Amino acid sequence: MFTQKSFEIFKIEGLEPRMTEIRSEIQPVFSEIGQKLLTEDFVISKDHTKAETYPLSAFREAAERLGKVKKSELEIGRLWPKERFNGKEDSIILAEMIETIDQLLPIYQKLMEA
Repeated sequence: MFTQKSFEIFKIEGLEPRMTEIRSEIQPVFSEIGQKLLTEDFVISKDHTKAETYPLSAFREAAERLGKVKKSELEIGRLWPKERFNGKEDSIILAEMIETIDQLLPIYQKLMEA
């Protein structure tokens, strides 16, 4: 997973040298994270202030953006359509939410250990 060296990469001067290190040190970690998310229900967001989401297939591009855009972000999660919150599927939705947390929590725990 990530180490202190991973975060130092973002301090490297010059886009090309920084991108070289991102590709060698950070992208493999994000690839590993992407492989741990087994369901196609997951989406990524590049900006929490926008409603735009992308399929996991866009994960690499979003991860590269972290090294190019100073205030970039990357979120991983699931979306539930508001129509499902009609009181008829509450237990199913709750189970899906718990499953989502169970899948993401090990990834976040590893990130916190770095």
